[in-house]
Amino acid sequence: MAGGATADGLAYLAELWSAGEEPVGAYYVALICTIPPTFAADGENLDEPDSEVYARAEIVNDSANWAIHDGTVANVFEITFPPADEEWGRIGYWAICDEEEGGRVFFVGQLEEPVYILATGVVVLTPGAVGIEMTGTQWLMQTI
Repeated sequence: MAGGATADGLAYLAELWSAGEEPVGAYYVALICTIPPTFAADGENLDEPDSEVYARAEIVNDSANWAIHDGTVANVFEITFPPADEEWGRIGYWAICDEEEGGRVFFVGQLEEPVYILATGVVVLTPGAVGIEMTGTQWLMQTI
């Protein structure tokens, strides 16, 4: 299921288009548990797994890592997270951020199928699992 841009994501895109900001060198995919990230999501307040070994997955900002099809930009390769050291519980959402911790949240979305992670479990997002729909209407229902 494709996600969409946040307020920070739209501001980032506008800055890129106007040459007001340089592109980030890498994006960091965050796993979100049960509280859905919103249009105003902040990297400090995401519902990420509370674990010493959890880390956002880095995707180098390179066109080879993303594919565009029918107005959706999606990951080309698997996105793998470290093995859980304890039960992380339900993972239902994702976010694309500009930093390993905290930072801005550019895009958010819901996993096609939520996963439940037990100790030693590994989250692997398949190609196309992190998709960003660029139609401009993805937040319409939340703003009415």
